[in-house]
Amino acid sequence: MIELTPWLASLGFLLSAGLAMLKVWETFIRDRLRLVADASLTILEDEPDEITVMNLSPFPIYVSHYTVAWRSPWPFLSEPAIEQTPFAGPIEFKIDGQGKIRLEFREGDKLRWGQFIGSRKLYLTLHIYGRRWPKVVIAHEGYDTFAERLVKAWHLLRKKRLLAHARPPHAAAGGVG
Repeated sequence: MIELTPWLASLGFLLSAGLAMLKVWETFIRDRLRLVADASLTILEDEPDEITVMNLSPFPIYVSHYTVAWRSPWPFLSEPAIEQTPFAGPIEFKIDGQGKIRLEFREGDKLRWGQFIGSRKLYLTLHIYGRRWPKVVIAHEGYDTFAERLVKAWHLLRKKRLLAHARPPHAAAGGVG
């Protein structure tokens, strides 16, 4: 007669291991909070600096307030953090699942980025309802070098017809345009 005990034990083990892997996937991969931030900084006074926050999670999040600071990416470096948070009061907003929101910084709230861009990164700290610890996201900038920022600013000025007959800065420097 065939003994069923080893077969049932193996089947029970496979079923419990499969359910455990499913629970781990649900807890740590599917239901985890994933945010990405992108910064668009400009030197023009009438154009706002923007930080776009994208929620890659399938569920909405509710932010009670946020802070923006230039900080060193190395934890033990002696450079102090430089706060850039606008002080307009508490700002609450919702980011839908798979959605995004733009945070604009105009006039007095514009981000000072000229002297900080080399050694510090722009950190966005989001305080989310229902979470004990805030979520810290590095706002990566879409333009890597100062020359690319300068060309972008020149194109924005030209679009506004402020420099209609001027040469682009990369042409004056002998660069490729």
